[in-house]
Amino acid sequence: MNRVFISSTCYDLLDIRAELESEFRDLGLFPVLSDSCTSDFIPDPTKDSIDSCLSNLCTCQYVVVILDHRYGPSLAKSGYEDISATHYEYKTAQEKGIPCFVYVRDRLMTDLDLFDKSGVTRWVSKEHDQRLFQVIKDHQRLKKDQSKNWLERFRDSVHLKQLIRRDFRRVSDRAQIDRLIREDRLPLITLSANFSSTTHHPGGQSPVSLKITAVRRDAYRINVEVPNSLKIPHGLLAAGKDFHFRTMVEYPGGSFAVNIVYHSPEGHQITDTWSCTHLDRDNSIRCNLTSKSVKASESTVITILDA
Repeated sequence: MNRVFISSTCYDLLDIRAELESEFRDLGLFPVLSDSCTSDFIPDPTKDSIDSCLSNLCTCQYVVVILDHRYGPSLAKSGYEDISATHYEYKTAQEKGIPCFVYVRDRLMTDLDLFDKSGVTRWVSKEHDQRLFQVIKDHQRLKKDQSKNWLERFRDSVHLKQLIRRDFRRVSDRAQIDRLIREDRLPLITLSANFSSTTHHPGGQSPVSLKITAVRRDAYRINVEVPNSLKIPHGLLAAGKDFHFRTMVEYPGGSFAVNIVYHSPEGHQITDTWSCTHLDRDNSIRCNLTSKSVKASESTVITILDA
């Protein structure tokens, strides 16, 4: 499960937080927001609100931090460190080694530059909220044991969601493929092979018959790559049906690879690589699936099996 904790001040960013919850759900991920009863946040009645937030954060695979113009009230009066809840969540994510994606309003970054040069701010109106600058500087400071210290500037909620989609594209693709596998919505095919004849041909080759079977769901736009042959195309292989073809391979004791590329009804491209080995003892061929990958998008290929 890919849980994403959304950390930010709440009351001033209600709309952005609601939009991000919807955006992450569209990406096939599980957003966790303390102020949303429709998110995957799990309240703990035995803990206060801060500890409950941290408990949820520690169950997440990713943390998204949004910094705008408010730092948030200090937690010191509640017995915690003299920092805000967002700052505390950010520090906890860093300490736990949870990947942290930090997005900063462009006007806040402009204020940081202005403040460093002249001590003046325009976007951040209160002195207390200038503590945001230290959060940014702490994050940007490169540490040997810290894998990522980058941040992204955003203009508005539309731009922010574009950045989220870009940064979480591969995570989203993997999550959606995993869901298709769990729901048995990807085609599943098998390969079997046997020698058509044990008669030797010039060059020590013999004909082999191969059979592809669609075990689950229809497979579309099939292309088979076999030794000593061009790609063998086949338009549709309905579930429960077979597709037969022949090729020439080294005999005896030879092995060869078969690559099968096909598509799901939703358009996902699946590539299976099979290793086919001649068994001397009974003159048969053993076919083992050695790799399977799914092209989830133009830029993402998800490896499901890599033996």
